[in-house]
Amino acid sequence: MRSDSVQKFYFYLSVIALFITFCSPYLFAEGMFFDGVTYAAISKNLALGKGSFWDPFYTETIFPSFHEHPQLVFGIEGFFHKVFGTESFLVERFYSVGCYVLIGFMIVRIWRLVTGETRTGWFALLLFVITPSIIWAVPNNMLENSMGVFIIAGVLLYLKTVLSPKCSYVYVILSGLMLFLAGFCKGFSAFFPWSLPLWIFIFTRKISFKQVVIHTLLLIFFSIAPFVLMVSLSEAAYNSFAIYINTQFLAALDGSRANVVGATGRFYVVKLLLQDLLIPVLLTGIALLIVKWRKVSLSPVKQYMAWVWVFLALGLSAVIPIMVSTKQHSSYILPAFPYFAILLGLLLQPYLMQFMDGIQTQGRGFKIFKMLTIVFLTGVLAFSISRTGTIARDKSTVQMLRKFDKDLPDGTTIGVVSIDSSGSKLWRLHAYFMRRKSISLDADTTKQYLFYLSPKEEEPGINLQQYQKINETDEYFLFKKKKTKQ
Repeated sequence: MRSDSVQKFYFYLSVIALFITFCSPYLFAEGMFFDGVTYAAISKNLALGKGSFWDPFYTETIFPSFHEHPQLVFGIEGFFHKVFGTESFLVERFYSVGCYVLIGFMIVRIWRLVTGETRTGWFALLLFVITPSIIWAVPNNMLENSMGVFIIAGVLLYLKTVLSPKCSYVYVILSGLMLFLAGFCKGFSAFFPWSLPLWIFIFTRKISFKQVVIHTLLLIFFSIAPFVLMVSLSEAAYNSFAIYINTQFLAALDGSRANVVGATGRFYVVKLLLQDLLIPVLLTGIALLIVKWRKVSLSPVKQYMAWVWVFLALGLSAVIPIMVSTKQHSSYILPAFPYFAILLGLLLQPYLMQFMDGIQTQGRGFKIFKMLTIVFLTGVLAFSISRTGTIARDKSTVQMLRKFDKDLPDGTTIGVVSIDSSGSKLWRLHAYFMRRKSISLDADTTKQYLFYLSPKEEEPGINLQQYQKINETDEYFLFKKKKTKQ
């Protein structure tokens, strides 16, 4: 292996080790953000034949017909459940991790297109994996994980149109189709790369204004045309998209869903963005200060400034439209972070090349670095596996399901009493019970269910002459209806 290849291999391996370090407490441990559990439950149901692609099923009591989001992620993840099984949470966990592996791969491919090399691409990858919201999202099975894969694939294909020796409209068309798939994951927020031709024209002049118009129209057409085709050919598709647009998209715009998830306020997303970029910006800034301190000229930074502005504009294009809605959450800006990581990395690319050129692969320092990287990677992998059977999140809920596992038959509906029907606690219970046991929960106390779940700190709210306690945890009692005497 050539010396530059050895360098590249171990620097990338060290970033991978760091990525696994951040994931290690969660990879093999049960529990995730309840949105991710919800999406896993719907995908599992689809794999089991409950519901259909155009009419996904969540539970018998809430969203038996689920149209809160487009269906592509449920279809893809459902396929993985069908292949690898529906029992283990590791299916959705490694599906989610796999999305970020693909995003990381395409970050490096974009870096190669812009810089002509991949030796220093590890730094952009490093900036990406140390972003706090990315660390949070990797194990949590968010829809934006899948959407981000298709978005960056679309960006990569479009950049090939501009930067490859043979400029082909085929890449523009393929880019538009990738954006269609991204929109099919999470909706209209996926279409911010429509602005990319304009930013490339303004900051690099790599294309003409005529090409901007043609490319943009092609991107829009091939992003939207498949949706039009689907709703024209399928009544089920039409009904599904109509429900989604009316109950989710339009409601989010007018603020009527602001109290469902996330923080209210149109500028909250700006605060989230600044918080997430703090660590990558600080790391880049410190590196530039070191360059200045060593009295190295900063003029080489100008080499990629045009592309720095392109990726800055593209990243902001992903964030600013979210401010139209008062419904805000940190997950909404996840697709923007690859482009912020790339632009920050480009500020240091010339100095990174000098740094890499100065490394002697046969020297003692690099040999120590190689050894530490391998030891570190082995250690974090061992730690991750050692977490098998532990609980990373929602410990009381997961423990309750483990304890009640033999008491509750799969696929039934049980009553829940004295739990706030509008609170996140009940939503979390819905998600976990459906994902783990295919059990639906009903807060209607007028119905007579065989089982009831009740918090210990509240009055049971059921006739205790008809029910007996059969199990309990620190927080809940499980009641079962008494058998009537013949």
